[in-house]
Amino acid sequence: MQITASTFSDPAMRADLQAYYENKKAVLFETLKVREGLERPQDVKITGADGQTRTLSAIPISAEKMVGAMVDFDRWLDWQADSFGNRGVGPWSLEQAQKMVRSLEANGPDSTSNVRMTFASKGTMLAYVNADGTLAISNGASGLILPIVEKANDLGLSGQARLDYLGREIKGALARDYPDVKVTSYNEATSPSKREFARMWSPGHDVDRHYEDAMRDALAHLDGAKAWHQSWQNNMNDIRSFLLGLQEAAPSS
Repeated sequence: MQITASTFSDPAMRADLQAYYENKKAVLFETLKVREGLERPQDVKITGADGQTRTLSAIPISAEKMVGAMVDFDRWLDWQADSFGNRGVGPWSLEQAQKMVRSLEANGPDSTSNVRMTFASKGTMLAYVNADGTLAISNGASGLILPIVEKANDLGLSGQARLDYLGREIKGALARDYPDVKVTSYNEATSPSKREFARMWSPGHDVDRHYEDAMRDALAHLDGAKAWHQSWQNNMNDIRSFLLGLQEAAPSS
């Protein structure tokens, strides 16, 4: 039996899913009831904004109230179905974390920068255009370049047509304020690596350190995504096992 998002909206599964929900609710109630019997009111000291310390009694919430605060069955169904697309715990989250690590592995410091054009004046970078038509723009040149980017977007330009348009229009706009603007063009074969590009325009930038930091963060995020996803998967497996048990126990016709 495969559990999918549609399982939780399938009318044929509603009764069995409600049995699971009620079973979990009952187990939780019994667990809380046992804990409630072991807990005793405790005195706690709290210091208020006036600096005065007061002693208060912390009274545990009853098992009835805690279970009563649970979402109802229909809302629970919605939550389970929505979890399949949840960006924090479901399959999507794990896939994106894995995709990020794979992307970093394939795009190290010595991989291509994918830069297609640079615009500079007096040795200072004003902007550069990537192969996918995205840009990086210095603060000083943003007022001249952003309207051109917006126009390219409005025209729906992509691919080489977008690159040609951006190259031509950006050079013309910059030339008015930067008469010595220098445009350098690259193709797929001549585009510098990330390391080479950093050496050209950001000599103080430690490209290896930046990459290592990004990879460490990506791996830590992947570990977290795996933990959350495993917890989610365990929950789905638990539901699946319960439903299979009900089916096996049902009398055959």
